[in-house]
Amino acid sequence: MLDTIYPIALDSFNSRITIVQEEAAKNIRDIFWEKGYARFQIHHVALQGLEEGSLRSKLAADLVDYARELLLGHLDRYETFMEPDVIPSNILDFRIALQQTANSTAKPEQILKDIDMGLQDVMKLVVASATSDTMLEHQKKRFTSDLRAQLQKTNDASLALTLTLILLHADFGPGVLKASG
Repeated sequence: MLDTIYPIALDSFNSRITIVQEEAAKNIRDIFWEKGYARFQIHHVALQGLEEGSLRSKLAADLVDYARELLLGHLDRYETFMEPDVIPSNILDFRIALQQTANSTAKPEQILKDIDMGLQDVMKLVVASATSDTMLEHQKKRFTSDLRAQLQKTNDASLALTLTLILLHADFGPGVLKASG
């Protein structure tokens, strides 16, 4: 009797495990798109909307650091669902390029362009519709909504001013600036 039930139970178990693993991998891909790719794109586009100058240069340098930490963390999570010997070379190359940004002597604007190009290559593997403008616009609306909620709650005048300026730029510009205290 056990000989008859065991193969059926094992097949059922294996098919369920496969479904759960596929769902988990899809969730990780979605998170990578939303929290990694979309955030970088929205901040990068906003930065490109600024006039050349010291503010843009400073924000570009800050965005390089932010992008490195953000994207490396998301790559780590994404790679946990892949076999180490089957991680595509462009993902490995992108990881190395991100790590090298910490010691790069290139201008932050050029580093951001390089990150963007590498990220585009990675996203072709991760998500087929990564460049959907409507999806990015939806993310921008979520960002601005979160910033407005933060503005409503703050009692700090300098934070309120910073948030107001970021929101004004977002309303009239193509993205949302990334600023840190």
